[in-house]
Amino acid sequence: LLRSRPEALADPMAWVGVRVRRAHLFEDAFGDLNATPGHALKGRLRVEFRFVGKLLGKALYEGILVDIPLARFFRNLLLAVPNTLSDLSSLDAELHKNLLALKHYSGNVQEDLGLNFTVVDDIYGEYMVRNLVHGGSEIPVTEANRMQYIRAMSHYRLTLQFRDHVAAMREGLGELIPLQWLQMFDQQEFQTLISGDDRRGIDVDDWEAHTVYGGGFRKGHRTVQLFWEVVRSWTAEQQRKLLCFTTSVNKAPLMGFKYLHPPFNLHMYVSPDGTDRLPTAATCMCQLKLPPYTDRATLEGKLAYAIEADQGFELS
Repeated sequence: LLRSRPEALADPMAWVGVRVRRAHLFEDAFGDLNATPGHALKGRLRVEFRFVGKLLGKALYEGILVDIPLARFFRNLLLAVPNTLSDLSSLDAELHKNLLALKHYSGNVQEDLGLNFTVVDDIYGEYMVRNLVHGGSEIPVTEANRMQYIRAMSHYRLTLQFRDHVAAMREGLGELIPLQWLQMFDQQEFQTLISGDDRRGIDVDDWEAHTVYGGGFRKGHRTVQLFWEVVRSWTAEQQRKLLCFTTSVNKAPLMGFKYLHPPFNLHMYVSPDGTDRLPTAATCMCQLKLPPYTDRATLEGKLAYAIEADQGFELS
C-alpha cells in the first residue's frame, strides 16, 4: 500500500518487510527494524526510516491517531526546528545533567575532567571516535572553551547523529503530507496531531450521536440503552480501553466522532451460545459485536472482562 515503486520489489536493498499489529503499528515496525543485524541494517537505513515516515504521513493524512509519543528533540527535527541544550534532556537526561554540571564547574576543568572535543559513537555495534570540531582530539576542554564544547556536543547529539535518519523520515513523510503544512505547528501541537490530547476526556454524548447500528440493533433497543448507561458510568480509563478495544486507538478523533472513519458501529451478534458469549470487535471497521444482553449487570461484566483481557484477535 505504501510502496511507491512496484519495480523496487526486485531489489532486496530497496524495500523492507515488517510484520505489524494494527494496535501497535509503530512499536512493531521499530521492533522488527531494530532486530535486524547491524551490518545489514546499515545499508538499508534510508529505506527503513523513509518507510516509517510514510506510515506517519498516512496516519496524519487520514486523521488516524497513533499512540506514539515522539521525544521533543525528534519532533523538532521533523519540523526542521533547531534544538537547544534544554531539548537534550528529552534524548539523554544524564548527558544533559553532566553538561550543565560542566557549565557551572568551579574546579580546574582541564586537569580534573580530562575532556577533549571528541565523542564516542555506537554505529550499529561499532564504536567510533568522532571529532566535534576540526582536530578535536588535540583540543582539551578548558574553562575558556567549555561553552563551545557544550554547544558542539549538544549539536552533535541532537542534530548531526540523527541527520540521515531524519532526512529519510522527512522524505517519506513528505510523500503523503506537504512538509510546509507542518510549519504552522509547534512541537507540542505536532504531537497532538499524531496521538491526540491526553488531557481531554471522551465526550460520550458525541460518541453516541455518531454511532451507527446494525444486526438488529437500533437507537432505542434495550441493549443499546444499557450499553450507553454503562459507558457513561465508567471511568475515563475504562472508556479509553473500550474505544481502543473497538477502534485500536484510545483517544477520540481530534475533531470529534463525526470524523471517525469508518464510524463507530454497534452490531448485534447472536450466537448459539446465547448471551454467554463475550463481546468482540472488528477494529478495521470500528465495530463492536455485542450479544443482546438483557440486563445491565451481565452487559457490564462481559464488556469489562473483554476490554481488560488484552487478548486482541484471540478473544472469543
